[in-house]
Amino acid sequence: MSKKNILFMALTIINITTLNVSNIISSKQLQLPFGLIAAAGIIIIPIVYVVNDCMVEVFGFKKGMLAALISYATNLFSVAVFSLAIILPHTAFYHNQDAYALILGSAPRFLVASGISFIVATAVNAGIMQVMHNVHGERFVFLRCWVSTVFGEICDKSIYMFVAFAFVLPTSAILGNILTSTILAIVYETILYPLVTRHVISWAKKISA
Repeated sequence: MSKKNILFMALTIINITTLNVSNIISSKQLQLPFGLIAAAGIIIIPIVYVVNDCMVEVFGFKKGMLAALISYATNLFSVAVFSLAIILPHTAFYHNQDAYALILGSAPRFLVASGISFIVATAVNAGIMQVMHNVHGERFVFLRCWVSTVFGEICDKSIYMFVAFAFVLPTSAILGNILTSTILAIVYETILYPLVTRHVISWAKKISA
C-alpha cells in the first residue's frame, strides 16, 4: 500500500473517530467564560479542522467527501448498535438503564443532525478549499483554510444545533451555541494554522508526492 493511501486511511479513521465521539458527548452543554455556552463536542473540533484542511489540500474535494460519507456510515452503525443495546432487556441488578438510555438514546436524533450538518459543512469547507486552490495554486494556504473553516463551521453548527436541539433547548441557547462555535472556529483556525495545520499539510504533501 502506498504512503498516500495509508495517509488517506489514517485521516479517514480520525474523521470517523471524531464524528462518533462528538455525537456521544454533545448532549452535554458546557458553560464557558464570558457567559458563552457550547455542546461538549466543541473540545475535539481542533482535530477536525486540521484533518479536514489536510484531507482536502492533499486529496481534493472528491476524496474529502468520500471520507465524510464513510464516517457517516460508521456513525449510522454505531447508532443502530446503541439503539439495540438500549431496547434489549437488562438484568435485575443493573440499575443504570435510565442513565444509559438518556445518554445513548439521544444518538438517533444526533445522527440525523450530524449527518445533514456534517455532509453540508464538509461540502462547503472542501468546496471553498478546492475553488481557492484552483484559483491561487499553492499560495495562500492559510487564507483558504481560514475562510473554509469559518463558513463550514457556520453551516455545521447552524444545521446541527437546530436539528438536534429544537424544542429541547431554548432558542437563545441554540443561537448561543452557534455564536460560540463560530467565534471559536475563527480563534482555533487562526491559532492552529501557524502552529499545527501548515506543518501537517506540508508533511502530508511530502509523503504523498
